[in-house]
Amino acid sequence: MPTPPRPARRGRLPLLAVLVGLAALTACDTTNPGGNLDLVEGTYSLAELSFDPTTTDLSTANVIDVLEPGSARLTIYSDGNALLSFRRLQGGLTRVDLRPRASRERVTLEAVRREDEDFLADILLPPSFALGYTGEPANTLEGSFSQSNVDLEAFDPERYQDQRSNSGQLSVRFERVTP
Repeated sequence: MPTPPRPARRGRLPLLAVLVGLAALTACDTTNPGGNLDLVEGTYSLAELSFDPTTTDLSTANVIDVLEPGSARLTIYSDGNALLSFRRLQGGLTRVDLRPRASRERVTLEAVRREDEDFLADILLPPSFALGYTGEPANTLEGSFSQSNVDLEAFDPERYQDQRSNSGQLSVRFERVTP
């Protein structure tokens, strides 16, 4: 008696493709949503942080002038965390936890907690900001962007009395200190 023909194996190839796709997804590092953090990982020193108000009768706010020289550092870790630390003149050390995300040409830094947002506002930085870079690894992180509702009086009460809601251009630059 002849053997009946075997049924075609149609379902196995698509099933194999689905299984391979699922394996690739589960192998992704979900603890590091930052993308290309290896390109920006390292410690940077704050070289420029200034706010140029749109109003012509106000002078540029140079944030570096109110910080201890060399105290402002940004460290980006490959595990998806970053730390910005700075010390105001006649003040204590401030530590700000940030969550970095990187692409090939920019890194976005976002405050982790509300308290971190407040610390950033103290030096006129928004709760989330993006900085461009070139080179691999990046040697300079920099950006310039429009800001509104900036409370200059909270930044420097003597110099900017009654200047609680200002628009202008914020410029920031960090330079690499260590890899």
